[in-house]
Amino acid sequence: MTLRQSRIYRSLSGNSILKHFLLGLVLLSLPIILCMTNHLSHLERSRQNSRTSREYLVNWQPSLNDTNVSFLLEEHRNVNRPLIFVPFRHTGDEFFSFVIKQTISDQHLYVKVFDLIKSGKGSVTKKAQEVNIQNILRDESKDQLIFIESNVINLTIQTFDKEPLLVSIIRDPFEVLLSCYHQKKYGKSLYRVSDTFTATEFKDRLNNLTYSLEKCVLRNKHCTKGLLGSMSMVKSFSGMPLPRGEFKRDWANKAMPQAKTNIVSHRIVVGIIEDFHVLPFMFERIAPKVCQNLWYLFDMHQMPPWAYTPANISDRVKTIIKENDLHMLLEHRFYNWVKARYDRSKKFGFSLFIE
Repeated sequence: MTLRQSRIYRSLSGNSILKHFLLGLVLLSLPIILCMTNHLSHLERSRQNSRTSREYLVNWQPSLNDTNVSFLLEEHRNVNRPLIFVPFRHTGDEFFSFVIKQTISDQHLYVKVFDLIKSGKGSVTKKAQEVNIQNILRDESKDQLIFIESNVINLTIQTFDKEPLLVSIIRDPFEVLLSCYHQKKYGKSLYRVSDTFTATEFKDRLNNLTYSLEKCVLRNKHCTKGLLGSMSMVKSFSGMPLPRGEFKRDWANKAMPQAKTNIVSHRIVVGIIEDFHVLPFMFERIAPKVCQNLWYLFDMHQMPPWAYTPANISDRVKTIIKENDLHMLLEHRFYNWVKARYDRSKKFGFSLFIE
C-alpha cells in the first residue's frame, strides 16, 4: 500500500467511525426526544385543564382564595360597600343574617355590625330608620366594612361617601301564606318555630298544615283571603303604601312596575330562599369582604328543617287562591319575575349582580 493509499484509507476509516458515532447518537436521542415531546404535550393538556377549571370556579363555585376570583371581585366597586340586609317576615331568611354575623365574629373580621331590628331602632318609622342608616354611613370611615340589618328597603338613602348594597331574600308567596296560616292556628310563624322540631316532626307539621289549608280553600274559596295582611313584597320594593280597605287593582298596576324599576335601577340583590344552599355563594360573591369564607363556614351551622322540606300546595288550590285574591296573584307574579332574574344571574355566578 502506497503512502497516498494509506492516507485515503485512514480518512475513510475515520469518516466511517464518525458516521457510526453520529448515527448512534441520533438513535440514543430519539427516545429522549419522544419522552420530552410527550411530557410537553401532557403539560399543555394540564395547563388547558387548569385554565378550564379556573374559569369554572370563577363562574360557579369559587374559593375566594383563588387568584382569578379575588382579582375579578376586587375590580368591582362594591367590595367595600356597606351591606344592608333586609329580611322579610314569614320567610326564615333571618337565618342568613344570623350566619353572616356569626361568621364575622368567628373570623374576627374588621366589620362593624349594626342590628337595627334587635336594637329596637328597626321598629320606628321608615323615615327615622333611614336617618339611622344615614348617620352610620356618615360617621364611619370610607374604608370601614359595615353590615347593617334593617327591616325597611330604604330606596332614598343618601350615599355620602358610600353607596350601600341592598340585599333581600324572598320566599314563594304560597309558602309565606302557609306560614301565615300556621300563625293563625298556632300563634307563631311556621319558620320561627321550626327550630323546635326535628326534620321528621317539621315534615309532619307541614303536611298536616298543608292538608288543613287545602281543605279550607276547597270548602271556601275565600278562606285565605287577607291572611297576608299588610305584608307585600310589591309594597316593600315599590315604596308605595298599600291602599286602605280592599286591595285595589289600580294600586297593583302602578306598584308592580315601580317595584321592578326600583330593583333594577337601585341594583337591589334579591335572592330566593328555595335556593337555600346556593345563597351563601351569592353573598360571598356580592360582598366578599363582609361575607368572607361564608361559603365554607355555612355548613358548620345546623340547618333549619325547612331547608330540606318545601311546602307542596297543589296547583288546583293555588289556582283557586289566585283567582279569588288579587293580593296573592300580584305577589305570585312578582315572585316569578324576581326568580327569573335571580336564575339568570346564577348562571353567570351572580356576576350580573355585581357589574
